[in-house]
Amino acid sequence: ALLIDELDAIAKLRDDRNDLGELKRIVISLLQNIDLASNRSLLIAATNHPHVLDPAIWRRFEVVVEVGIPNFNERLQLIERFLGTKVSPVLSKVLVESTEKNSGAQLETICTNAKRRQLLEDDLSIEEAVILSLIENSKQASYLTEGKSGTDETTTKLALFLKEFKENKYSFNELEKISGIPKSTLHNKHKVASGTA
Repeated sequence: ALLIDELDAIAKLRDDRNDLGELKRIVISLLQNIDLASNRSLLIAATNHPHVLDPAIWRRFEVVVEVGIPNFNERLQLIERFLGTKVSPVLSKVLVESTEKNSGAQLETICTNAKRRQLLEDDLSIEEAVILSLIENSKQASYLTEGKSGTDETTTKLALFLKEFKENKYSFNELEKISGIPKSTLHNKHKVASGTA
């Protein structure tokens, strides 16, 4: 058995006009070696970019399995598995809703970061650590999609949830430092949410 991860690195479309010819030779060599492989061999390949693969590569595989983004229940199961603990219903709803576009690997990173954070900070619960890790993840995603000026609704919701979750622990100034969302925005949205506006 042989597993080729990131197949797109060596099996790209051969019609790329910017290619100098070396990639075409690599793809042809790969195709020939797949054809020469014994019928008793098992070849598994993975890619995150199926659209860039040469059509001839697709014909060499009998089965194609697409692994999509996990659904609501799958995300909750993955989060609890990666954390090694059950999550309360209130927290699980927030966790699952704020990770709607995350892959299983991204969920694992979020949970690993949360566990690391909890180990490094004495008075931090795993639930609090996960929320902080999600805020960090959300900030990065917002920055990548919206740029430096972007303010993300998910990050705001997570920061306000953290305020409610740990009532007196986080001031709006601290939440601004953690989330990157201006304290005035957080304060106004908190007032609206609590019905005091």
